[in-house]
Amino acid sequence: MGGGRGPDKGQLMNPEKFTHALTELFQEAYALATERQHAALLPLHLLSVSLGNDLIRSCLSSLSVNVDALAQIVTQELEKLPTVSGGSVGADRSLQIFLSECDAQAK
Repeated sequence: MGGGRGPDKGQLMNPEKFTHALTELFQEAYALATERQHAALLPLHLLSVSLGNDLIRSCLSSLSVNVDALAQIVTQELEKLPTVSGGSVGADRSLQIFLSECDAQAK
């Protein structure tokens, strides 16, 4: 990629860029959980920050998902989570299970 040529024919996505994008997604989710003073990082945090991504919004819209309504529900659910003061945000068990299932699907 580069030079305005676009992606090479036959190359669907650049795995290095995907890894970088996924790392950024986790950083944004962690920042959200920290900002909201949540005790744990949940799949809900990942979904929340994912809904800010134009590509993900477009994909969900193409599946007839009302993205704005989904974002509103996600925000409401985040507001229901308990808050803590001090300490660090750790990965919740549900996030660990989610990531394990994603890894299994990728293999």
